This record gives sequence, structure tokens and C-alpha cells, in this order.
Amino acid sequence: MEASSVLTHSETTRLLENITQMLVIKHGGAIEASFDWLEECAESDRIVLCQVNERDGEHHIDRIINHGFDSRWINSYTRRQYAKIDPVLSRASRTLGIFDWELAPKRADTYNIRIFIEHASSYGLCAGVTCSCHVSGKGLPCRYVCSICGISDRRLDAAKIALRALVPAFAVALEAHTEYDRTSAVRLTPKEREVLIWASEGKGVWEISKILAVSQSTIKFHFQNIYRKLNVSTRAHAIALAIQQGIIRI
Repeated sequence: MEASSVLTHSETTRLLENITQMLVIKHGGAIEASFDWLEECAESDRIVLCQVNERDGEHHIDRIINHGFDSRWINSYTRRQYAKIDPVLSRASRTLGIFDWELAPKRADTYNIRIFIEHASSYGLCAGVTCSCHVSGKGLPCRYVCSICGISDRRLDAAKIALRALVPAFAVALEAHTEYDRTSAVRLTPKEREVLIWASEGKGVWEISKILAVSQSTIKFHFQNIYRKLNVSTRAHAIALAIQQGIIRI
């Protein structure tokens, strides 16, 4: 379907402007501005962009940019390592392009996937559209996966066209932004990163202290430093921000 058949002239112009801004300026502000426009175009209220890599045969999200999804869902998704079983992410990691969530194989006979689907449904995540593209840059090859939820029925075709056009530009801009982050992002010590990684897997202070063979007060001290460096006040926020900035991986 041609863009002109579902996008107005002004919408097509805005789409091209957003793509140009991301390809030329390559910073986080251009990405956020494109999210705002895509949300308006699709009459949607939730967009998420992920950088996905495969390690040891499992999917790992190395970075998340969340635009409207409930932060509690994002925190649960990362803490419970749903990336390993998410049917939508699994399909997006195997095939390129755009698809409706209903086309992702659910394997509902698998207990963990049934739990995942029920949990996602409790946040209203029942239908949506996802698009993925492959990137081979300076680092290891990876995929960028962008999902939209809550799309207006009358704007579904427009949302798909806009998303398909924007995702490669998202990838280019975020790759450049990631390179910037490597030089300017928050620096955690190896021990602080280790503590945060264990926390992202659902371990508490006592469990982490036993794993690392140190006192609970030492773990609490590390958490205080992590909170200060990330400018957050909760463990869940620290984990989500660290994943978003690529400080830790899940």
C-alpha cells in the first residue's frame, strides 16, 4: 500500500522530516520527537524501542527506550527476564519487517509463556504491531525492535507504514547515541555493576551478600553509590535506567 493512500501530505512530510532529523542530528532528542509524532500519527499511547542481541542461544535486551509503557511492566519484564520467552520478541529476532502481535507463535502449551501472556494482558498489552531491523555496526550485529500498542483501528495502516519507515532511522540514531553514551554515561565500578546485575535477577541484599561473600552493609553501601550515580531513589528505577543506558545487560 502506498504511503499517500493512508498518510496525508502533511503527515508524509513530517515523517520525512523526522527521519532526516534522526539521520543527520543523531541524538536522543530526535528519537523522542519521532516517538511523539509516531504516537500522534498512530493515535497510540505506548511505544518501546529495544536493542536486542542473542547470546548463548537466548535473546537479551541490551537497551530499552520506553515511551508510555507502564514502568512497572518494564521493570517486571527485565527482572523476570521475559526476553527469553516473549513470543513477539522471538519472532522479531528471527524475521525482519513488520507484523501484528497475533501472528507471533504463542506456544500456549508452555506454562511460562502462558504466565507471560496473562501478565502482559493485565497491563492491557493484548494487541500491537512490531517492526525489527538488523544492524551491523562497529560492535556485534544486533537488531532493533520497536513495538506500538493501543493503536487506533482507523490508523492501523498508517501506523504500520510510519513504523516501517522509522525503525531503520531509530537504529542509526540510537547506534550513534550509544557511541556517545559510551564516553559520557554514568560509570559504575565492576562491583557496583555486579551488585546491580544480581538485583536485576531478583536477588535481595541478603542473597547478594551471600553470593559475593561480603556483608549486607557492604551491599547496601554499593546500592547507595549506585543510586547516587544514577540519580534515582529505588532499586527498580536503578535497574531500568542501567539497562536503558547499556550499563548492564539482561
